[in-house]
Amino acid sequence: MSDADMSVVLPTENVEEFMKLFASNNTDGFNVQECEATDSYDNAHGLSLRVINFQPAFDLYDMAYGVFARERALKNVCEKFGVKRLIIHKSSVGSGEEESITYSKKNGLAYQHREDYPSPYDECLGEDEIMDDSEAEAE
Repeated sequence: MSDADMSVVLPTENVEEFMKLFASNNTDGFNVQECEATDSYDNAHGLSLRVINFQPAFDLYDMAYGVFARERALKNVCEKFGVKRLIIHKSSVGSGEEESITYSKKNGLAYQHREDYPSPYDECLGEDEIMDDSEAEAE
């Protein structure tokens, strides 16, 4: 299972249509399993910030480059809805992968992928695990 967080700044008038792309029942959207808006802010200049948590059904790479439908390539969507900037971060529990997408009107779309650092919570001790002789000598 993977969990993603997104922040997006866009014109307030476009928020509702943009957010529909992340609705779990929208087959024309980004095919997310669950979506929850966590924070929202509007300013007096017609801009809104939305922060959402969602569970994508696919890799962020697919979302970024519209692997399934070109019109849903994230750059095209951002341009269509007047997105000023966007950040998405996804980490996959158990696989150790992280993905990130950033978008700004000035710099365009950027995608990054990496194996994340080991987590202490992923460590386990097997019932039959023993200290090898070479490990014991090293200590």
